[in-house]
Amino acid sequence: MSDAEILRALHENLTRRSMPEMVAGRLAGLSAIQAVPALAAQLAEVAGSRPRFSFLPDDFSEPVAPARQIAKAAELFPEIEALPPTERDPAAIEAYVARLSAAIAKAPRKSDFRGDRLDRVGRRAAGLELGGHAYTKRFRFLARLEAHLATYTRERRHRALRLLGKIGLVEGISHDRFAANPAAAAFMAYYAARRGLRSTFTSDSQTRPFDQPAAALLRLAEADPATDWALVARLHPMPEVLARLTPDQRGALLAEWTAALAGLAEELESTWRRSRFQLDDMVVGRGDDSSTWNLLAQAWNSARAAWFSLLEATGQQGLLEECCPGKVMRLMAADVAAWHRADGGGLHPDTAVWRALPQPWAVLRGEAACPRSLVEVACRAAGADPQASGWVAVRLPPEPVPFTPTPELVHGVEVGAPGLALLLRKRGVFSGKASRVAPPPAL
Repeated sequence: MSDAEILRALHENLTRRSMPEMVAGRLAGLSAIQAVPALAAQLAEVAGSRPRFSFLPDDFSEPVAPARQIAKAAELFPEIEALPPTERDPAAIEAYVARLSAAIAKAPRKSDFRGDRLDRVGRRAAGLELGGHAYTKRFRFLARLEAHLATYTRERRHRALRLLGKIGLVEGISHDRFAANPAAAAFMAYYAARRGLRSTFTSDSQTRPFDQPAAALLRLAEADPATDWALVARLHPMPEVLARLTPDQRGALLAEWTAALAGLAEELESTWRRSRFQLDDMVVGRGDDSSTWNLLAQAWNSARAAWFSLLEATGQQGLLEECCPGKVMRLMAADVAAWHRADGGGLHPDTAVWRALPQPWAVLRGEAACPRSLVEVACRAAGADPQASGWVAVRLPPEPVPFTPTPELVHGVEVGAPGLALLLRKRGVFSGKASRVAPPPAL
């Protein structure tokens, strides 16, 4: 493959979940990598460290657009200009649904069959010539389409937040800008794959993404005077990267992360209000929407860390003296919590700090006071170091960790081989549900 073909494939994988080994294999073919034999050999070793085949999906879950319903709409509403079934933009689909609704005098998002559907008199008053059956068929269809669109829009937002929390400001990076600097692109592609690794079921800490190959690729970018550091900072907003940006670039990036925090604050509060989390231990309970909460918590903590880093880089860290919103704790599964206790561990100090502080979304909006001094007092009471734990300052990354091959996982549990993973997944092992393994025959 040519450099252009490799860079196009790497750009497409930025928002996917390709394994670092696959990305390393592609990087080894770049001219900029081949010019550094030691780095090319290192990436070739990474690429060959595990079987090429995996049963793990190579993408984050992709929301299903209402393509079939859009195609059906063209049949039911031939008088309205049709929308291509391939349309994926929720705003364009919503505008189309509004035009369809206007054709039968239906108010947008008013889909109650009893209260919102027009009777014969109402249809005549609205100038509709449709009979009762034809009108009802279209009303029901639009009600279902609106419900599908609402789900699709929400899942699109969740996918964007998953990318934000796992990888960074990776959406919207153009191919031309990405491919303009192969050294920076190489680091971003590999580091995005490392950040996108799935969590494993463990009582220890998760694998850190900044490993030795990532550090070597970052050094390659540092050696290139043409490196687009503003692009690199979207995934790696660390002080040594932010120091290379212009004041305008740092300000623009700070504005993006601030906007991300503001949006997350609204969604966190909404999820919080409809939930009843156990603040004492943050162990998930029956009825808790743990998937949404943990997704939002991860995105908040990533955005908050980047925001702290940019405040420091722009000389505005004094803001934290008056407004220091805290981290958001994720919900922990009961079996993981029991595992911690069995290993002799107790409640993580961060949970006690989270419990003692005002809700961070209220702090960000100025509705609750949470100065840095209050956070430091809560940290000391919980036995946590305020700076090292990242509560009041940027938590600097440790030294690069050695590369470890991507494990084959079944519901977060590491297994030995892809074939074994398929067998266990088919039999429902580790799923939390009754296993589909047939009982042994009676003797």
